[in-house]
Formats: sequence, C-alpha cells, structure tokens
Amino acid sequence: MAHPYHEAFWIVAGTAAPVIALAAVVAYGQLADVWPGEDDADPAAKQVLTGASIALVLSFLTQGAVLGTALLSLAAYRDKWGVPGVAFWLIGAGIFLLWIGALLTAMVRVGQRGAKSLRPPS
Repeated sequence: MAHPYHEAFWIVAGTAAPVIALAAVVAYGQLADVWPGEDDADPAAKQVLTGASIALVLSFLTQGAVLGTALLSLAAYRDKWGVPGVAFWLIGAGIFLLWIGALLTAMVRVGQRGAKSLRPPS
C-alpha cells in the first residue's frame, strides 16, 4: 500500500527548518563573546565551548537536510524518505542540539562572570 503524500507536513517542516537553523547560527555567533582568549588558560571552558560549537553546527546541518528534503518532497509531490517520520526526528534533534549548544555556552558565560567577581581587586 502506498503512503499518502504529506504536503502540509512538508510545508511546515520547510518553514520551521530555516528558523531553527538561523537560531543555531545566532547561537554560534554568541560563542565568540565567551570564547577564552589565548592568555586565558581555561582548558575546561575551551572543551565545553568546542562541544557547544559541534552541537550547533550539527543542528544547522540537520535543518539543512530537513529543508532540502522538504523542498524535494514539495517539488516531486511525493514524500522523500518514505513517511515524514525521519524529518520529524531530525527537526527534534536539531532543536535538542540547539538547546545543548546554548546551554553549554550559557554555562561558560556564567562561569566567566563568576570567576571575574571572585578575583581580588588589583
């Protein structure tokens, strides 16, 4: 039995994917504000921010895959990847990775602010 074509889903997925990808790009830009400098020898912060940047890039890539699949499905008037379940999970994974990247960035930012407040005045 053939699966029905889910045009409404692909319209929504094709609309949501660029918004989620844009959020990942903005969050990635926030990493520059908190990235430790060369004189700031905090390897833990660099490792956490490296993980955050990987999560944000993966979020961006998953949304690119969803957008491409949505556009192909809409152009062909049939579902790519069979049913839209794979795209649904990729959208969820992209949002989760975006949340992880933003959370890790926020943790480092809070840690940096706390470290500055604990330093003795010069």
